[in-house]
Amino acid sequence: MALSKLLAKQNPHSSSGRNYTRAFFLRQWTAQRAFQADHTDVEERRMKKLVAMYQRENVIELLRFRLRNPSLLLATEAEVRELLDSIEAESEKLKEEIESLSGDSAPAANVEERKLRLLLWSAKSELFVEAVHLRAERQPLVDSKTIGARLGTKLKEKIFKAINNRRPAIDKVITEYNLRYSQYRLKFPNQHGTHGDDDNLMSYEKLKTMPLDDTFWNDGLFYHCDAPWAINPEVREGINCVLGLSRVQEEFELIAQELVRMMAWAIEVHDQIAKQISYMQERMQQLRRAPDAPEDHVDRIHLTNITRGDKVKLIHKELLNRLASHNELVEEWSDNITWLWGSCQPTENLTFIQDWNNLLRQIKQEKLDNFPDLNDVNDVLEEIVSGEVVDDGEDTEEVWVDL
Repeated sequence: MALSKLLAKQNPHSSSGRNYTRAFFLRQWTAQRAFQADHTDVEERRMKKLVAMYQRENVIELLRFRLRNPSLLLATEAEVRELLDSIEAESEKLKEEIESLSGDSAPAANVEERKLRLLLWSAKSELFVEAVHLRAERQPLVDSKTIGARLGTKLKEKIFKAINNRRPAIDKVITEYNLRYSQYRLKFPNQHGTHGDDDNLMSYEKLKTMPLDDTFWNDGLFYHCDAPWAINPEVREGINCVLGLSRVQEEFELIAQELVRMMAWAIEVHDQIAKQISYMQERMQQLRRAPDAPEDHVDRIHLTNITRGDKVKLIHKELLNRLASHNELVEEWSDNITWLWGSCQPTENLTFIQDWNNLLRQIKQEKLDNFPDLNDVNDVLEEIVSGEVVDDGEDTEEVWVDL
């Protein structure tokens, strides 16, 4: 299990040298949520403005480089001086704007790191947009392979044409991202997320098969944050594992609630049917002793061409059948309920499983001692309906059940 392996590793962010813990991963998840809550749209716009300014700065540097072109020797001294003054003025203005937006006077190394990181972030953001578009266009093809969705020839042609038309734009964005990533890794090789080989370099083949929830998109460079959740892949993996277990636990809690409801329903239905059977038995005995006994709710049930006694017998037999079917259902559920109970029920619900076990014992006792052969019950039902049974209180006495 991934989480078990992580918990066996030393936590590099622990001052005491302890291993990773679930509590640590949960704290990092809380910190990540707090960071994202504070990462407002205003901050997003500020970073985009900085990116635009850094891009302008790169253009100015490119102009400076091109001033070395021999063709400029043909220009007059005044023209060259005017061009240089214009570049210097724009450069100074841009520098002031960047300092105003960044709001600090960090060392040059930190400024350069932030610049390359933001340019990489911008390239990666554009790459993600292209990945979303590519996934949307490829999804019908993926569905046709995974869920058997049918695509006509014309539709497939349209899809492939759209994908091919987008390919040049995607290749351009991939090239830009790889350039920014290589520049960042070259100057800051010790930053988290830039170690190893070229795992973070992108290609078209890699992009088209990469899931949108791949950890690549959650790289620490994207967050502009040095917290463990942002820079350490192991911490992000641990957070995902802990959250996954939490979701599983929530599902088990929901299953536990449904399990208790199901058990309560099964117990209640059994009790209600058993009570009605007992009442029918008492009513049959009452009618045998006093055929003119006062009416009850059974008498008010309308059945054509049937005596009071036969009506009670008919309902009694139907209840026996219903109880037998219900008991079979309970026994079918029994093993699964026992397993689920051991997996997801809290100890405070112990009384429910005790009631369930009592029900199972009662069902076994009913099968051993009380139930007549159900084939005989069905025969009696047919005889009552066809009028072959006479309510003399003798022929059917042996099949009554005492519960």
